[in-house]
Amino acid sequence: MVAAATRRDALLAASAAFSSTLSAPAASAILPPSQLALASRLDASSLTLPGADGLPSFDGPLRYPNFLLGTWELTNRVQRFSMPLGANFVDDFTRYSLEDDIRRAEELRYLMRWRPGPADAEGLDAVLDRGFSGQQEASAFLGEAVLDSKYSLPREGPHGRLELKFAGEGGGPPILSAIDTVWCRWAYDASRQRHATTELLRQRVRAGGDAVEETLVESSTVFVARDKGIVARNRQASYATPSGAAYVGLAAERATAMTDYTWSLRRVDDWRGEMAEGRAV
Repeated sequence: MVAAATRRDALLAASAAFSSTLSAPAASAILPPSQLALASRLDASSLTLPGADGLPSFDGPLRYPNFLLGTWELTNRVQRFSMPLGANFVDDFTRYSLEDDIRRAEELRYLMRWRPGPADAEGLDAVLDRGFSGQQEASAFLGEAVLDSKYSLPREGPHGRLELKFAGEGGGPPILSAIDTVWCRWAYDASRQRHATTELLRQRVRAGGDAVEETLVESSTVFVARDKGIVARNRQASYATPSGAAYVGLAAERATAMTDYTWSLRRVDDWRGEMAEGRAV
């Protein structure tokens, strides 16, 4: 990532990235028709806002299959960056930063953890430990420590809210980030051990008494379980917000930037071992 004008710039740009040595196949090649509505979002040349067509969100936070339970070392490799509506709808720092990541073939490693959630008839008994995983991911993308991380399910945010605290500019007030999942759906193919998810995230960033800065990001992922681990494809798509200068005509409810990643996940701890040793999951 190129040097940021401010650390807040870096945080806002990294929100578009939050969010393998093995090559995961194209979504349309590995998933049955019932899952293509979600998985095909990873291959589309343009996207509209999830739920804009009236498709409702599922209840609660995202659910995952049991094969993801545990702590994993995730290797994240950036693959592509595109601007479906042109460069005029993407701020210069985000554009140059992601283009620099592509040139350098940026590769990041960090931990992610899934823990047991409420029992589910489809076998989707796992939920992402977002407090732990969000802190790990944010630190990897920003290259600095997260001072505090908290996840909750408030009444006004039934799909989940992640709150992160970062050190302020030059010893100033801390930078606070609140990321709400405002829409989510998933589709699981148990026979093929494949799982597709899409969620829409609203991030609000504030430093001291400054005005809140808001970003809207879609994260779509297809996980594929294999004998020696898991591979996945992930796409982060940014949208203009109604308060943003780019939210006019062409940009309304359409993705302005899309970044594609491949993931490889190597299990480093089984959740049963974590519970037996008394560690939080």
